[in-house]
Amino acid sequence: MVLDDIILFPMLIYLGIEPFCAGDSCRQLLTEQRLLDRQMTGPLTRNGLVKNTIQAVITLLLRNHSSRLTDKDTGRKLLIPRHCSTQPFQRIFSLYASNTIFVLGVIGNIVSILVFTRLKLFRGNRCAFYLTVESIANIYLICLVEVLILVSDIAQINLANTSIIWCKLQTTLGQPARLFIGSIICFEAPWINIFLHITGSIWFVVR
Repeated sequence: MVLDDIILFPMLIYLGIEPFCAGDSCRQLLTEQRLLDRQMTGPLTRNGLVKNTIQAVITLLLRNHSSRLTDKDTGRKLLIPRHCSTQPFQRIFSLYASNTIFVLGVIGNIVSILVFTRLKLFRGNRCAFYLTVESIANIYLICLVEVLILVSDIAQINLANTSIIWCKLQTTLGQPARLFIGSIICFEAPWINIFLHITGSIWFVVR
């Protein structure tokens, strides 16, 4: 049922008009509403009819399009709409994003290594040497992190929870690579500054 049906259905019953039911859900809802009307002991007022109609609509929608969860704090049963569940979307997004980052990262860093090592323009350049070492460290870090994510998403196994040794190694192997990459960037900065300064001076003189 769409949102218009949810809003229009109680209004029609409130006005005393029996709606045309084209689907099984609508017929079931009308049947439940009639049962609620018969079970009412007091006088049937318009406010009570609208209240019970809306309650029947919500009950039907939650029963057909929701899943039961338990609140850890209060222990109460909660009805969560199924279309609000983000676990399948998170798994698919993580899988595709990890594959994309892994492929593009490895290919990009390999191209950088080939450019800085094969071209004569960059031979003997210290900044090119730092960029080459940084690309190697990036490949190591990407392979370490993304492979773990892919294994967790595809096999549904968290290696950190299965072995305490691997849990410690996962952090130990990743942090030095990140610190190493940060240090290389600091080494590159002065040479990049010198390159930009020299290039800017030459461009200014030529102009």
